[in-house]
This record gives sequence, C-alpha cells and structure tokens, in this order.
Amino acid sequence: MVLTFIPVQQTFWNDHLWEPLYQMNISPEPFETELFQSAPLRRLKHLHHFGAGALFSPVTHSRYEHTIGIWALIRHFFPDHRELRAAAILHDIGHLPFSHTVEHALGISHHQKTEEAIGTPPVSAILTKYGLSPQRIIKLLNTDSPLTHKSDWLGVDHLDSFLRDTYMAGLYKLHPADIVRRIHFKGNNVEAADEETALHLLDAVVKDNLVFLHPHFLVMDDLMSRAVDSYCREYPDRKTAISHMTDSELLSLLQAYADTRSEIKALLQVLLSEPHRIELSSEASPDFRQVSIRKIYVKQPLVDGAPLSSISSYASEALRQLEALPRTYYYKIRT
Repeated sequence: MVLTFIPVQQTFWNDHLWEPLYQMNISPEPFETELFQSAPLRRLKHLHHFGAGALFSPVTHSRYEHTIGIWALIRHFFPDHRELRAAAILHDIGHLPFSHTVEHALGISHHQKTEEAIGTPPVSAILTKYGLSPQRIIKLLNTDSPLTHKSDWLGVDHLDSFLRDTYMAGLYKLHPADIVRRIHFKGNNVEAADEETALHLLDAVVKDNLVFLHPHFLVMDDLMSRAVDSYCREYPDRKTAISHMTDSELLSLLQAYADTRSEIKALLQVLLSEPHRIELSSEASPDFRQVSIRKIYVKQPLVDGAPLSSISSYASEALRQLEALPRTYYYKIRT
C-alpha cells in the first residue's frame, strides 16, 4: 500500500478543493481562488456561523465553511453562471463578529457592510480584473435568485445552513451529500426528486430552527449583545472598528476592558465559563430578562412543482407547529 496525503485544507493553493459535507471535488477558476484567498474572505473563517451559541454548543462551523458550501452548491447546480458563483462567495463578507449577534448593539447591518466590501478593494479589484462588475454582484444579491430569495421556498443559502447545522448537531437522518444528489432546481427554488427526499429536507429545516431558536441560544446572543452595548456606551466611536473584528478579537477587547467594568466581567463569566447558570422561564418575572425570537425560517422544497405542504399532511402540520413557536422567553443568571 502506498500512502498519499489528502489535501483537505481550504487554502485554495491547489488546483482543486474538497468540500467535505457534500463530498464534492471542485476545480476553482482563478477569480474564485483570488476571492477566497483575499483577507475579507479569510476573515470569515474566524466568525462563528451560530453566533454566541457556538461558545456552548458543538455547532462551531464558521461563516467560511458555510460560504464554501454555498459556492460548491452553486457550482454544482449552476456551473456556467459566473456572476452567481461570485455572489455566492461574497454574500456573507460583511458579517460582524459572532454573525448576527451584535448587529443591534452596534446599529450596523451586515448587508450594508457586504455591499461596502464588494465595492472597495481588494474585492472590487479582483472582480474587475476578471471582467465581473461589483455593482452587478451587489444587484444580484438584492434580487431573487437561486442563491437567496424572499419566498417560502428553499434557496441555496438556507439550504446549506439547514443541512450543515443539523449535520454538525448530529441531527440528520440522511447524509447531506445524499440529499443534494436527489434534488434539483426549478427556477430559483429547490425541488426534490421525490416526497421522501423532500421530507428529509423538511426535517433539517424544522430541526435547525428548533436548535438555533432554543431559548438558551437566544440568551447567549443577548449576553454578548449586552456586553458589546455596555462597552459602546462608553466608547461609541469604536462601533465601526468592532464591526470589522473577528470573534476572538472582540472577546479579547471585552476581556481587556472587563476589569474596569463589572457588568461586562459578569457577562463574560457566563458566556465563556458558566453558561450552566442560565435559568429559563416561560413567564415574566421582575427578576427575569426578556429575549425574543426575531425570525422563524419557515422554508420548504417543491415536489413536482408543488409545495411539499400541499401534498403531505405531515409537512403541513410540522410547518404549522414551527410557525406557532413561542416568540418570547425569560431568563436570569443563577447566583
């Protein structure tokens, strides 16, 4: 037997890249390689896709893995659409530390940051070098496409999130690589080859929502947001700088400041060392703080051009229950 090294590192140094979740071996074009090797894209490797919930859960993949997954799917389903491939690579480039967690505290939208990053060097220079228009990529990201859209049907962005998150949580029934080979696209929407495959997709949709909308995850995001808000009340001029940080850089900033601010020190103690002290309640109380679900992602695939819920009573009931999830919870930190 002859042993050979297996190149699984995602540095784009080789002429092909292995995407492990979907088990795809992809040969990137030069513009894709340069985008993935640029500093703004590499920064995504250091942002947790699951926000502050990654600090206490096994779901710890980054925005970089998510982005590579979306790009791989677009390459698979739309191999000749160069602009859509570029948009897939760049769609999350503006995310803040811990993804969505601190957007409210900073008052900064990752969508705005994404457009700014696409329109300025080094990204704009790479796009222009290969005959791609930054403004057309921005427009594509704001238009319904197979990448993302506002309908109740599945696009590639949410598809990767549902499959990747549930895989990392160990909650999948059918491996994502097998699911992907049993679906195709009808216009902008994912269409399953059969009802069984569609139900596997729905299972991932429901379970992912039940994981990241669990009140413990909501509380972790709230604790991080409160720590950043406390810091920014004293240093409001540093919000823009924070928006460009990685997760570890933000934690280092807060930890350096914690000794002079007891509120931040207490919040970090729970976030980093004692999340077991979080106590949940379904009812309001003077001692409890409120957290709310911002959005439930009620998405479903098509089967023979029709929504799965129109042909499956099980799917219809599962989506109904998902939409009926409580929107508000309460918590305190046990002493």
